[in-house]
Amino acid sequence: LVTFGSYDVVAEFETDTQSQMNEVVTTKIRKLKKIRSTITLRAMD
Repeated sequence: LVTFGSYDVVAEFETDTQSQMNEVVTTKIRKLKKIRSTITLRAMD
């Protein structure tokens, strides 16, 4: 995977519920020291 423009990193993970996804993004990813901002894009099969 190659990113261009505004996207420096793409993280892919699965959760069973929307609330679990919100929990991962807000309490784990956004708390990382070097993370300045996030954009969450959901994909469904």
